[in-house]
Amino acid sequence: MIRIPTPKYTYAETLDKCEEGILRKRVLLERLQNARDDLLAAARTYRAKVRNGTLHEIEVLGKVSKTTAVIGELTKPDMIKVYEGYFVNDKKPARKVYESLLLAHTECPFCAIGAPKNLDHFLPKGEFPQYAVFPYNLVPSCLDCNLGEKSDDVAQVAEAQIIHPYSDENIYFTTQWISATYHPAQAPATGRIEFFTSPPDDWSASQKNKVREHFRAFGLAKRYGTLAARQLPYSLNQLEHSRVDESYELACERILVPIIENDVLPNDWFRVMHQALLQHFAPPKAAASAP
Repeated sequence: MIRIPTPKYTYAETLDKCEEGILRKRVLLERLQNARDDLLAAARTYRAKVRNGTLHEIEVLGKVSKTTAVIGELTKPDMIKVYEGYFVNDKKPARKVYESLLLAHTECPFCAIGAPKNLDHFLPKGEFPQYAVFPYNLVPSCLDCNLGEKSDDVAQVAEAQIIHPYSDENIYFTTQWISATYHPAQAPATGRIEFFTSPPDDWSASQKNKVREHFRAFGLAKRYGTLAARQLPYSLNQLEHSRVDESYELACERILVPIIENDVLPNDWFRVMHQALLQHFAPPKAAASAP
């Protein structure tokens, strides 16, 4: 899980560029201009609720007619049109905002393994049309995260929330809450790495629930396990070859500990995998030397 930089463009600047691109739809343009104060107020509410962990309290839009105003005089189809026709459209000025958000990080902040391919609406635009072009609601996402189970989820209770890459608490990005266990197997099989959540004991119940739900919603146990299965033979082979000239303890300290200590992401699958190998192979003294 990766914290990504504050969006380059403010919401007001984003709305400016969307309006600049609306050349013929005069009614839509007027509605968007007239709703600006309401949209900006909704954005302030959004950010405040992310910071205090209550984003789930924002009311989901129920079934409404196509002509029902959802914010100001804007309807749900209006906001979808603004997003699809004047924000994503590569011939419109607001596309610059889209591109800046998409290129904000080279790795997907939800899983830290995939490459961002499109923008994910953290709160789905169908249920929260007022945030359809709000930069803080648009997260660069890999296809697996964007099209997976999370895409259908709308958190309506605190326990169903996931980590917000822009504005959530630092602990989710700086503290280890994913661990793993190495399960050996008889040769020639290499065994497997099992990933699981392990939030610190001093975290609140809501903080623990958030990382567990994030881990579940993006299928990280399976996805990290698949990556580890590819890497495991190479890591084990390196340890085995080093063991010819030195003890397992020295081999682990020389090969595994630097990986664990040097990785800047505490929950990176590669780091956690090698941490699991260290815990399995090294005696207590060597294991204690790693964080």
